[in-house]
Amino acid sequence: MLPSVKARTGSISQENDAMYINGQYLLLISLILFLIDAGLVIYHLIYRRLAIIPMRKVSLISAIMVTTLLVFGAIHIVNKQSDMLAHERTPFSIFTCSVYVTIILFWLIFLLKTADNTTRQLLESLMWISEANAPNLNGNAVYVHHLTEMIYNSLPIEYRLKVNPDELLYAALLIDIGQLGIPRELREKWGKLTPEERELMKKSPDIADKIIRSSGSFKRIAGWIRMSGERIDGTGRLGVSGRDIPLESRILAVACTFAALTLSRTYKASRSIPEAMEELRIVSGTQLDEMIVESFIQVPTEQIEECLEDVTRQNEDIRKLGSNI
Repeated sequence: MLPSVKARTGSISQENDAMYINGQYLLLISLILFLIDAGLVIYHLIYRRLAIIPMRKVSLISAIMVTTLLVFGAIHIVNKQSDMLAHERTPFSIFTCSVYVTIILFWLIFLLKTADNTTRQLLESLMWISEANAPNLNGNAVYVHHLTEMIYNSLPIEYRLKVNPDELLYAALLIDIGQLGIPRELREKWGKLTPEERELMKKSPDIADKIIRSSGSFKRIAGWIRMSGERIDGTGRLGVSGRDIPLESRILAVACTFAALTLSRTYKASRSIPEAMEELRIVSGTQLDEMIVESFIQVPTEQIEECLEDVTRQNEDIRKLGSNI
């Protein structure tokens, strides 16, 4: 063979080897992207679905089908790698497809998260407005919302994986919505309540359950709020005890109890954060879940103080704004 022909043949061989190696890299990246996309769908759209998007059969089936296609695509790359590498453009086409799918999926999740955060912020503003002039609420729902987030973040990872944080935080914001069904003169009464009035106030979770359950998005939340007043020892209003009380309800119970202790009411003075923490320890194991209380106690006092001060300041600002209108 002539030297020029040998050189040209060697050059072509090197180019083919380079294209083969590049094709392998593109297929490997595509495989990884398909698996990441499948994981994102399972985590964000099925397992950690947003509270504002009810997981109906159609949406659940659609999410499962998308996951199946993504996994099938990854398996197909593994099984047909040799055939794909035999065609120069195939690896690049598959890589382009995987990149487009990943971009669209990230964009969709971003839009859903944005819509969820916007809805929660709007709900928080509405709760501020509804509670600002109620002397026995004083921004209680927003305070419980922030306390619930602290408690969730303080829990061991195995417990956090059992809870949908988006739904939990919505439940915290809606914790006082049952107060809408309680006579205003009773909600704003100065001094201690009579036994009959206390029984009437205890109906707030049932009222909240009826109000929230009408929304398809918040049916699970309604049950958590209804059972958030139950006691671990089973001596509560519904007689449910221990693990039969949903974990979300047990988290809300700790947040609500702490908020009730540290916020001032017309019939009692507020307690300091250390005093409230000691009170949680006393009722731990009887009224409240011991594990959740122990986790919450580990939250830095400075963080809770900052939250309480922020809630108090915002409550005063909204009251001043209302008085100037």
